[in-house]
Amino acid sequence: MLQRPAPRRHLPPLGLASALALLAGITVLMGFPELPPAGGFAVACLAGASAWWRGRRALRLAGAFTVGLGLAGLHGHHALAQRIDADVVGVDLEVELRITGLVRQGTVAASGSGRGFTGFDAVLVSVPQVPELEGRRVSLGWYGPAPGLAPGQVWEMQLRLRRPRGVLNPGGFDRERRALEQRLAATGYVRQPDQARLLSDGGGLDAWRSRTSERLGQRVAHPGMRFVLGLSLGDTRQMQPQDWDALRATGLTHLLAISGFHVGVVAGLGALLAGALSRLWPAMTRRLPRPMLMAWTALACAIVYAAAAGFSLPTQRAVLMIAAALLARLARRPVVAANSFALALLAVLLVDPLAVLSPGFWLSFLGVGWLLWCLGGSQGGAKPPGYLGALLGTQWVASVGLLPLTVWFFGQASVVGPLANLLGIPLVTLVVVPLALLGTLLSLAWSAGGEALLWTAATLVEQGARGMRALAQWPGAMRHLPAPGLPALLLALGGAAWLLMPRGTPGRAMALPLFLPLLWPRLPTPAPGGFEIHVIDVGQGLSLLVRTHAHALLYDTGPNAGGGMDMGATAVVPTLHALGVDRLDALVISHGDNDHVGGMPSVLRAFPGTPLWGQAPWLEREPRTTRCAGTMPFSRRAAPRPPGVQVLPGPVLPACNGTGTASSSASSTPRHSSPMSATKAAACCASAARAAAHCSPATSAMSSNVACCACTVTGSAATCWCWATTAAAAPAAPGSWMRLPRTWRSTRPRTRRGSTIPIPTCSSACAKGTCRCRTPEIMDTSGCAWIPARRPPSSAGARCGDASGTKPRPASESWVKL
Repeated sequence: MLQRPAPRRHLPPLGLASALALLAGITVLMGFPELPPAGGFAVACLAGASAWWRGRRALRLAGAFTVGLGLAGLHGHHALAQRIDADVVGVDLEVELRITGLVRQGTVAASGSGRGFTGFDAVLVSVPQVPELEGRRVSLGWYGPAPGLAPGQVWEMQLRLRRPRGVLNPGGFDRERRALEQRLAATGYVRQPDQARLLSDGGGLDAWRSRTSERLGQRVAHPGMRFVLGLSLGDTRQMQPQDWDALRATGLTHLLAISGFHVGVVAGLGALLAGALSRLWPAMTRRLPRPMLMAWTALACAIVYAAAAGFSLPTQRAVLMIAAALLARLARRPVVAANSFALALLAVLLVDPLAVLSPGFWLSFLGVGWLLWCLGGSQGGAKPPGYLGALLGTQWVASVGLLPLTVWFFGQASVVGPLANLLGIPLVTLVVVPLALLGTLLSLAWSAGGEALLWTAATLVEQGARGMRALAQWPGAMRHLPAPGLPALLLALGGAAWLLMPRGTPGRAMALPLFLPLLWPRLPTPAPGGFEIHVIDVGQGLSLLVRTHAHALLYDTGPNAGGGMDMGATAVVPTLHALGVDRLDALVISHGDNDHVGGMPSVLRAFPGTPLWGQAPWLEREPRTTRCAGTMPFSRRAAPRPPGVQVLPGPVLPACNGTGTASSSASSTPRHSSPMSATKAAACCASAARAAAHCSPATSAMSSNVACCACTVTGSAATCWCWATTAAAAPAAPGSWMRLPRTWRSTRPRTRRGSTIPIPTCSSACAKGTCRCRTPEIMDTSGCAWIPARRPPSSAGARCGDASGTKPRPASESWVKL
């Protein structure tokens, strides 16, 4: 007798598969070169929604994918439409605005100035000159002494705005992408601050957070309060750069950013408190059963804590998951963690599809997804692990599962992170966070009791911070990694999934090689005798990286405008790490303007011990700085040189002895008294730097023929750069519609590589403190030869390099990011 086949199960419209299909549609749109018309996205939303809700299996998933495409496209058009028009840029506008969010304090590091800087976000209430700007969000700066700016205040002031813009570098923070995610219409600054006028005082949640943070910080004068305020109110304004450096080195940054785990702990404590009270007073359960009372209390505690933290994305996800579990209980249905996870993911994506631009979105949801998949239930009837086993298992899953995304987004991996998290997570989440929250709430009614709890929490977290700083100082505590490609990321994610399979899965060790392209990538380097120039985008200023086969020289470091605009830390250092530069052989500072020297402290912190070439007084404090005056012939006693490099006769560059004065073959007395640093000699490279700097991605290709030489002396050895070059850069094609240079950038700025050619006349003269290089008549795409030479007692130097047998290489991209 034939049996009827079992009916095929339908995919639930709000299940995990539908949520992942919606996410895939949104993510695919992020890589579009430009956005199609908005009408097509509206049709896609309507058609996809119908298929999603009424379709079966593949049709339902296709519908969710289409809805993701359409919804992300509509939000993308809306976000781009929020930006100010070009005719408003640079115009002084009289506006009324309302301050939103916490106000940030800083210092401007411009040449010699110590002006204060105050940063804040605001909503434009009234703009008589351009009424269509009303209601849009802007990010502003107030330079100089500022009055008591506070959230919720309404001000009348004059602004000068511009469109949000980021930098086109691999690695680092992209401000333009963040502005798009937050729907910022413009950035700008306050003009004529003395004429700004306060119209009304502040109010609202952000104002309460700001006042409470200031009050508690004044009453509890403990150094650990900077951590406590971050954990209880999400206020990290008192955190110092060295604190963040230590947190990143130990992989503990997530502990200071109020995460979903913190919200879950608070919700659990609230549920336990409600259960204990219901047992003490059974009358509380007459109208509401104890499980429902505990669930409602957990949700209320989660919402209050998320509100105190400013409703960041991880807290939103945690609140939504708790709300989904509560709805399941109200419907008398079993609570399935995967369903709660899917509902939270759907809610976040449907409300704000552009949340995928935030690294926190991926780290938050992927971290919870790994934990649910690996630790969500017992496997094969195995006995549930104890507290220590669960803690170790959670740490293992989080470390392995989030490693690929951590390297992808931040270009670094903490070696001591698993150990630091094993010790830090229990201390912070189970002890410090409850004490900080109870102390903050108790201080509203009983200040002495609340301050005592806060002091205890501050003492504990400060002791933990000392241990964190000790771990961060271990050699190799954090490893910076080059920017990986998309194939390396996908291989590593597959390796993590394979490695986290249940015990007994065959071949789990075979997953380890899948991490190799991510952790030890094969980086392209110039051939021996060749070079490449990378122009680092630092905005108004200059920073240039010159690389040979085995050396790297950085020319200038960009500006530091304060308020988080230190281009040395946010642009130069991340770019060097993303390109795989782990050390600098020389740092050249052309002159003391902030546009060129502002980022130098950050570069030196990241690359300690780098030799400096520069002019006094900017570099007088550096023992490696040398001053040259005069010329001298170079010795013929050259050290072993790279294959294909020919030593040519003739003087090339002034050399310096260990005392910082010029040497010559005849006498060690300076030929003139005008001091000149090694940068003067390296100034021969200035024309190459200017030419390359003008070859920005938005301009047409151009080239400049120059001959460059630069030299430094360490002990009895002289190391010299000598090259003739044609600096050129090809214009970049349009990238993604969002100009997302890190993750979704389709085309990168190109740099010109080449090989050395004969230099028949490479000479420089330092008479009267000037340095000149004669340009060879025959020029082609050429490179740099790094030639070390031993210096005899009376002279030192190197020769011009030649690799005439090497053919010029075609232009190629200096980095490729899909």
